[in-house]
Amino acid sequence: MGGHGTWFLGTTYPDKFAAIAPCASYPDISTYGSDKGDEMHDIFKAYGSIKRSANSGRVKSLVQNLKQSGVYILHGDADSTVPISQVREMRQILGTFHPNFCYYEYPGGEHWYGDHSVDWFPIFEFFKRQTIPANKEVKEIDFHTATPAVSATDYWLKLQQQIRPFDFSNINVKLDKQQITVKTENVSIMEIDLPSLHLNGEIAININDQTLKIAADKKAILALKDAKWEFIDAINTTEKYAERQGGFKFAFNNNVVFVYATGGSASEREWYLNRARFDAETFLYKGNGSIDVVADSEFSLEKYKDRNVVLYGNASNNRAWKLLLENAPIQIDNQQIKVGDKVLKGNDLAAYFVLPRKDSKTALVGVVAGTSEKGMKATWANNYISGITGFPDVMIFKADLLLNGLPNMQVSGFFDNNWSAKTLEFNL
Repeated sequence: MGGHGTWFLGTTYPDKFAAIAPCASYPDISTYGSDKGDEMHDIFKAYGSIKRSANSGRVKSLVQNLKQSGVYILHGDADSTVPISQVREMRQILGTFHPNFCYYEYPGGEHWYGDHSVDWFPIFEFFKRQTIPANKEVKEIDFHTATPAVSATDYWLKLQQQIRPFDFSNINVKLDKQQITVKTENVSIMEIDLPSLHLNGEIAININDQTLKIAADKKAILALKDAKWEFIDAINTTEKYAERQGGFKFAFNNNVVFVYATGGSASEREWYLNRARFDAETFLYKGNGSIDVVADSEFSLEKYKDRNVVLYGNASNNRAWKLLLENAPIQIDNQQIKVGDKVLKGNDLAAYFVLPRKDSKTALVGVVAGTSEKGMKATWANNYISGITGFPDVMIFKADLLLNGLPNMQVSGFFDNNWSAKTLEFNL
């Protein structure tokens, strides 16, 4: 998916590229191949957080990031694999704001129309005229992101924490001599790397019409507290921040180790071992990555220090649970799932969720588990390893979800910035 990948990388990491050239491309995977997109699912309450968790792949919602990079679009006008309508829409969108893009439709060109379709001379001529400026040369930034877990920085800006996880955030900044004017949307903590701007003296930062002052040789970390902005000395790593966010899929980062249950019945032991192996083999096939798969009896905090962990099993059968999740806001055994002060009973419940690893500032713990055998087997699908799916922090569902779909989702959503369960959505 080189064409789509170009759109995605260019919009997601805008300060890394002087220019991009999507060829024979579709821009947004959420609408490619279907006229309905997400609309058919919006009637289900549980789908709101699931839809939101895929926002980082929605190129058309992040397209303003391309303003700072050159764009050259090349597409055959007879492409039957990716219809020409896909990039004509992008041409129209870019035409409303972008000062530096080129567009060419190759007459009669299919998805492939010879070697020159991937060695197009005008693209490389266009590239020659583009540069990535140094931080001190950048006077204005208009940064859009769906989550700092995927995209946190743009030149001298960094988003550390959102008000609403995985909803779209925007930071617009303008530097004029000794003043920086900032407008934010869905931002609770952000950083400005002032030393990289090579300024002197005192800097006035006007953020959402509130003015703060700081020395130019200090990094400015701004936090929103009680509707007022203030400087803080350091990021509180026990909360959500750029290096450790939610989204269940992010449990599979950071040199993850899979830890399977060896307690419980013979069928439980067999299931969770095979579940972990299947996920590891799927990851090997799809992502070309080799993952350690170990028994709970072999796991120790020190041996796997600062690594993400995915637990296969619950508190009744996985002995690593107590090491990693003893006081977690979600507790699972063979009879029930407790979420905060709510208890869901039944032998047919399954869960995917992610929480911080308490003995680390950066590592996460993911859980794939069910209550008893029926709930355990409801976790059989592993499409959380697919690159095009969205998973919030928490999904708890009945086994009948496999038959009926989203109406059987019991709990979904995102932990708050303190990793409490107060902001989760219940459909009980």
